[in-house]
Amino acid sequence: MFNRDFRICPIIALSWGLSCAVLVAGEIEKAKIIELNQSIQTAPEDATLYLERGELYRLDSEYRLALKDFVTAQKLDPDLPAVELARARVYKDINRAEATEAHLLRFLERVPADLTGLRLLASLYAAQERYLEADAVYGQIIDTFESPPVSFYLIRARNRESYDDLEGSLQIIKEAIRQVEWNPMLENRALEYEIKLKRYPDALERTDRLIRNEERQAFRHHKAKGDIYLLAENPTAAEESYRQALTSLESLYPSLTNLPGLRALRDDLIKSIESLD
Repeated sequence: MFNRDFRICPIIALSWGLSCAVLVAGEIEKAKIIELNQSIQTAPEDATLYLERGELYRLDSEYRLALKDFVTAQKLDPDLPAVELARARVYKDINRAEATEAHLLRFLERVPADLTGLRLLASLYAAQERYLEADAVYGQIIDTFESPPVSFYLIRARNRESYDDLEGSLQIIKEAIRQVEWNPMLENRALEYEIKLKRYPDALERTDRLIRNEERQAFRHHKAKGDIYLLAENPTAAEESYRQALTSLESLYPSLTNLPGLRALRDDLIKSIESLD
C-alpha cells in the first residue's frame, strides 16, 4: 500500500494516530527484511546478511529473531566483531545489563576506538551509577578522537557532578572551551559551576563575555549578573545589573504583549529593582 502511493499516508496517519514517518519506516524495514530473506536463500553462508537482518529485527523489537540471526552470523564468521556490538544493543534494549557489558567489552577489545561502542559502554556505567568507570570511558572518548563532539564534554561533566566533583566538572568544561572559538552552551555550563563553587569574580567575568558575544540575549546575562552580585552580597551592583537587564530587554522588545515569558521577566526585574532601591 505505502509503496504504491505515499500520498495517502497522512490520511492514514491521522486516522490511526501515528506519524507518517513511522508508518513509512515500518514498511521500508519490512520490505528490506523480505529482500534479505531472498538474499539469504541465495547466499546462506554470508554472515553480513544475517547481521543486517538481525538489526532490522531489533529495530522492530523482534529481539528473539534478532538474537537468532546474530548467533548465526557469529557462527558463520567468528571474526566479525560487529556481531558483539549488535548483541550488546539487543541486551541493552531488553535491560540485560550484565550481558550488554560482556558483549561490549568483547567488541571493544577488538575495536577499541569505536565511538558507538564506547558511548554505549559509558552510558551503561552511568545508568548503573558506576560513575568513576563512566568517567574513564568518557575520558577515553575525548582523548581518542581528534575533535570529539562538545556533547561528550557536557555529558562527562554531568557525570562528575553525580559524585560531587564540581571542580572536575568545571575543568572538563574549561578544556572543551579551549577547543572551540565560541560556544554559549559551554560558557553557560561553566558559569553554572562557577556559581555553585562560589567563584563569583570568575562568574561575573564570564557573564561579561556572554553579554559581549550574545547581544540579543544580553538582558538575560545582565539578569544573571545581578543574581551573582546578590550572592556575593553586593546589592548596589545587583541593582545596576537589573536596571541594565531591563533597559536591554525593553530596547529589544518594545512591545511585550505577545511574549508572556518576557513580560514575566520584566515584571520580575522591576520587583527586584524596587526591592533594592
